Amino acid sequence: SGTEFLGHPVKIGVNTEGITQRKEAEGSERVFVGNLPFDVTPEKVEKMFSSCGTVLFVRFAYDDEKQFRGFCHVTFKGTTGIPVEKALELDGAEFMQREIKVGRATGKQKRNKGEDDATAG
Repeated sequence: SGTEFLGHPVKIGVNTEGITQRKEAEGSERVFVGNLPFDVTPEKVEKMFSSCGTVLFVRFAYDDEKQFRGFCHVTFKGTTGIPVEKALELDGAEFMQREIKVGRATGKQKRNKGEDDATAG
């Protein structure tokens, strides 16, 4: 407790409830955004996708060494599908001098350590 990680407060304790699956915010939908530059910030991604709908949060992916992996998920408020459809139109758009990839987010798939992206899935 009282510690920060990447500028966010961290609480440390013992989980007595066991492991649960992470759920999406109720009444939300999300997209995968790839090929992001490594100096991007969540605020810049949020600004890029705010024209699609209300952005609830941007979740960056980090590796075991806490290095940004170049992709994130953007979660929108609502269940109409409209924000996702608008976001999908940004697939191939230039963002910070890179052509980003935008796709529908799918359920999380666990990979074994040492398994490369070509064999994951």
